[in-house]
Amino acid sequence: MDASKPQPVPKRYIGLHVERHFLKLQGKAEREELSEEERQAWMHIVDCTDYQRLCADRARPFYAEGVVRKRNAAAEVFVEWEDGETEWLTGSVPGTLQCLKDGDVFSAFVKRDHRDKTVRVESVSFLGERETVYAELPPDWPPALQVAEGTRRETVC
Repeated sequence: MDASKPQPVPKRYIGLHVERHFLKLQGKAEREELSEEERQAWMHIVDCTDYQRLCADRARPFYAEGVVRKRNAAAEVFVEWEDGETEWLTGSVPGTLQCLKDGDVFSAFVKRDHRDKTVRVESVSFLGERETVYAELPPDWPPALQVAEGTRRETVC
């Protein structure tokens, strides 16, 4: 090996270096500690990337509750989330819900993509059947919690 010739840098090292630099800049940007040179580099990155997709890809899964509404022959599961939104979970996503029946209420950690589609459901817990889960609220619960649990339809400010 000729020591006078520059040796190629392995692609893996370049990728890790770029990723580390990105994480460093992102951390400084979040803490508002960028130097002027770093701010320019960060602005270039933000301008050149699909930042919405990047943020969705890097977001942690969040806690959610849902109800299994129905399933089809293709092993897809139709879920109603706690906020009233509904969606068909397809591909490998509904695999963690296969033991649940129609009407079962569950909690899980959910990961969504930049289009707000569920891409992963993990740490599923069975909460019961919809009729029993939401019918057994303590009678002395504040009205706001009753609305949040879906047993009271009026708006509470």
